[in-house]
Amino acid sequence: MLGQISLLLGVCAYSAASSCWPKENFALIQPQTGCPDGNWLTGSITNTLHKNSSFPEDLVNGTVEGQHVTTRFCAHSKDQKCSGTPGSANFPKGTYCLWEYEPKLRTRQRTEEICPVGFQWSWMNIDDINLHNVNSHEGAIPLAEYFSHSTVPYFCCRDDGEAKDAIELPTDNDFILMPTMAKKACQEVKGMTVKKTSIYYSTADEEATVHGAPTVPDSTPPEYSYDQVVANWGRGMHFAICYYSKAPHVAKSKNAVASSAAAAPVCWPKDDFVLLQAKAGCPKDGSFTPGAVKHIFGTKTTIPAVSGTTSENGLTTIKYCKHEAAKQPKSCNHLNTGSFGAGSYCFFLGSISDTGIFDKSCPAGFNYNWVVLDNTVVANATSETGGVPEGEYYHASIVYYTCCRNDGDVNVPINLPKKDNFILMPTMEEQKCQTVNGMKVEYLNMMLDTGDMNFIPMLNNATWMANDYHVYNPAKGHWGPQMDFKICHYTAK
Repeated sequence: MLGQISLLLGVCAYSAASSCWPKENFALIQPQTGCPDGNWLTGSITNTLHKNSSFPEDLVNGTVEGQHVTTRFCAHSKDQKCSGTPGSANFPKGTYCLWEYEPKLRTRQRTEEICPVGFQWSWMNIDDINLHNVNSHEGAIPLAEYFSHSTVPYFCCRDDGEAKDAIELPTDNDFILMPTMAKKACQEVKGMTVKKTSIYYSTADEEATVHGAPTVPDSTPPEYSYDQVVANWGRGMHFAICYYSKAPHVAKSKNAVASSAAAAPVCWPKDDFVLLQAKAGCPKDGSFTPGAVKHIFGTKTTIPAVSGTTSENGLTTIKYCKHEAAKQPKSCNHLNTGSFGAGSYCFFLGSISDTGIFDKSCPAGFNYNWVVLDNTVVANATSETGGVPEGEYYHASIVYYTCCRNDGDVNVPINLPKKDNFILMPTMEEQKCQTVNGMKVEYLNMMLDTGDMNFIPMLNNATWMANDYHVYNPAKGHWGPQMDFKICHYTAK
């Protein structure tokens, strides 16, 4: 289904700037804190999409009301006044994108000639649902082709520098840029910390072939990915953004990795998810509920680093930590909360969305899948208590729902709290552990001496990502006895 975006013309709350933005025409997504300066115009675009679109919590000024998704913007014109210290006339070299904007677009003017100096024009397709479509836009909005069935926004991107080489832009207020598809990394900005996250537009695929192929590789668009690729575009778009906020100066080694500039977060991402419980217990930030599941496996089972027990009669207990967004402490905000950045890793599904659709319930950026742990006997000794993964709990088998992503480099660190030990799962695609800032990691194997109850078929869908496991003897399309189940155990350096 399609979401709706509406733009409202207005003026952001004013605060004197210490420096001015380049004298160019461009637009930015509006943060919750408002536009960078009182002279910027505002607008909004409303798309009609499927009902599970989402914006990053407390970061983007956008709303989701059922199928109607509204994204708000800040528009800057080259002739607008600025009361601060003049900055550079042009944007610096780097790797980042802006939304294309022209306040006085002339008839038949070529859109690819409007971008600021040093940028290249590109575009993408946001495919709306056709039924009951109420797409609309208002105010000062980015250039695009606005249809009732889709929106084709225009962008200005450059890729003539490295993300780790910090550039100078005004630092008085928060702002949002976009990473390029070419680098998929946030451009560092002097005096600002940056958080990479994404907007989830629950797009359709009804117009997947209408608008032709994307502009890759001739001119790089902003970074995006789809839950399911269809023809030139696809269903379920993850649109990457880079959120910049002011922070005190932090000394940085010349050899430091770009993403290490941000301080380690205190709070876990504000999402529902479940982790395997490390032997040290659940992370102690008040958001986790411990839980346990009892299985009947064979006697060869080993569970290194995971909190649990095995016994001679095959009764195996595996413990979990369920994180609930609703339990996030009030002290957590966008400055001290981590994010599940682009990378290659998995965890268990923590809750089913209000839509009731299992495969649309993972946090933004992740894909749904499942993994089955078959018992060796149909025994009533199996049970679950406390905070455990979403799934299907039978006496013969347990079907665990998982959430995986594989949209980044495992060697590029993501930022998560590093106070306590924790466990993630690698993806089947990479079979390596995702690097996390400030943490050591061990790639370990849980040998689960499972049975084969011939109860649940194996998932055969190559478009869905899976966690890293290996079934020794798959039985006629089912799971089969004995499984290597890979885990990544993180401890503080």
